[in-house]
Amino acid sequence: MKKPVFKYRCWNTDEAGQFHAVSWKEADGFIYRSKRFDHRNQHGELGFVLLIVDAVK
Repeated sequence: MKKPVFKYRCWNTDEAGQFHAVSWKEADGFIYRSKRFDHRNQHGELGFVLLIVDAVK
């Protein structure tokens, strides 16, 4: 079996409903609908997020 071509990071919610996120530099890519930047995510409450997968070749 070949090794994967891409390295990846995921931001996700686990089975217990706990949201997990990995911080990144905004200069590497601005993602508005993220926990960090979406205006609906305020005061520690998640209002809206996407599943974000970052693949680097």
